[in-house]
Amino acid sequence: MIRKTVKQIDLMILSPKAGSSINLGASLPVTSFPITLSAEIFENGIKIAGSVEWNLVLSWEGTYKTYRSVVALSGNPVAKSFSSGGVLRIRMSASTQGRAYSTLIKVVVLGQNPTKEQIKQALPDNDVLRAIAWQESNWRQFDAKGQPLKNPSSSMVGIMQISERWWGTDKAPIHSNDFNRIAWDWNYNIQAAKEILEYYFKRVTSKYPSESENARWNRAIKAYHAGESTIKTKESADDFWYVQKIRKHIKDKPWGK
Repeated sequence: MIRKTVKQIDLMILSPKAGSSINLGASLPVTSFPITLSAEIFENGIKIAGSVEWNLVLSWEGTYKTYRSVVALSGNPVAKSFSSGGVLRIRMSASTQGRAYSTLIKVVVLGQNPTKEQIKQALPDNDVLRAIAWQESNWRQFDAKGQPLKNPSSSMVGIMQISERWWGTDKAPIHSNDFNRIAWDWNYNIQAAKEILEYYFKRVTSKYPSESENARWNRAIKAYHAGESTIKTKESADDFWYVQKIRKHIKDKPWGK
C-alpha cells in the first residue's frame, strides 16, 4: 500500500519581527515610517508560492474606551504606515492548494516627542498656550516608554493634558475631539487645546464683557485647569495659583533655557 506523504505547511512572518517596536515620527504629519509586511510559506521545509492576506488591528486603551483601527491588505511584500500607536496585532493568512493557514504576531507602535523648535513653530506668538503646555507637561507628549503622557489620577493626556472625559467625545464643543489623535498626535493635541481655550475665552467675554482683556484671559486660563464651572464665580481669577504659574512661565519663558 502506498502511503501518502503528510504535507506540513509553515508560515513565517519575516517583517516586522514579533515583539519589535515601531516609532511614530515627530514631524508633521505625525505618522510612522512605512512598515514592510513580508512573509514566506513553506511546505515540508521547502519555500512555496501562495496568496497572502494581512489583517492588522491597532489598539490602545484610554481611561474610558479602547481605540481600535482595523486594516486589511493583500500582497507580499506590502507596506503600511500608522498615525497612532498602541499594540499592533498582525495576522498573516495564506492560501495554498485549496487550504487556508494563518499565523499571528504582535508588535508595538510607540510615540516620539517633538523638539522644542517644533512646538515653538506650532505655537507662534502664543505665550499663553506655550506656558500652559510647559506647566502641564514640560512640552512632552509621551513618557519615557513612548506611551501618551497621562495624569495617573485622571483621563488627561499629552502636551496640553486634554481630558478624554470632557473633550474626547462627539458632545465636546470643539472640532478636534478625536481622542485617539489627541493621545498620539502632539500637534492635534495642541490644536484641541487652542479650541478649548478659545471656547472658554468666548464664554468669559460673554459673561464679563467690561473686564480687561488680561482679566478675561486669566479667567479662561483658570477654567482650562479647573473647569467651566469656575466661570460662574465672580471673584477675580488673577490670584488663582494656576493662573499665577502660567503668568510666571510667560514672564520667565523656561522653554528657552
